[in-house]
Amino acid sequence: MAQFEGLGTLVRDLGAGALPILVGSRETFVPVIAVDYLASFLAAVPEYWETAGKSSNILDGATPLFPNLVTRIAMRLGTRAPRLTVPVGLVRRLPRSITKVEPETLSFIASDTYPTSQADEFAARAGLVAPDVGDVIDRWVDYLIRTKLRAETDTKICNAPH
Repeated sequence: MAQFEGLGTLVRDLGAGALPILVGSRETFVPVIAVDYLASFLAAVPEYWETAGKSSNILDGATPLFPNLVTRIAMRLGTRAPRLTVPVGLVRRLPRSITKVEPETLSFIASDTYPTSQADEFAARAGLVAPDVGDVIDRWVDYLIRTKLRAETDTKICNAPH
């Protein structure tokens, strides 16, 4: 099963040419992690007593900033990425009928970054290696194209080079 909300909706809209602007800024960060890596990480935690009572930010620190992430996705889809960004505060003030943005999604748009050194150190001890985030994004976009998005977008997105 795949996530079709959030970034999935962005991929759909981008492929359909219905994403004229990006909400956020050039510094907006949307953390990404490969689900198989996350599962391996979580499965390894109980095997190490030193993890008891600790928490870690498990995400890929190599995830590109949001505008670059969208550009990568657009290239994969064979479409153009929006160049204009609009601050979250402005989008919050505008009516949803104009922005077409779900208000609850705005709380996830931030330029916050997260320290990953503790998770990275544990992963190294456990022998875990995260897959290349660019490859993860490409495979995920390809999957979305082959499944849910195929029925929702025009043939242009379905015929994009992969």
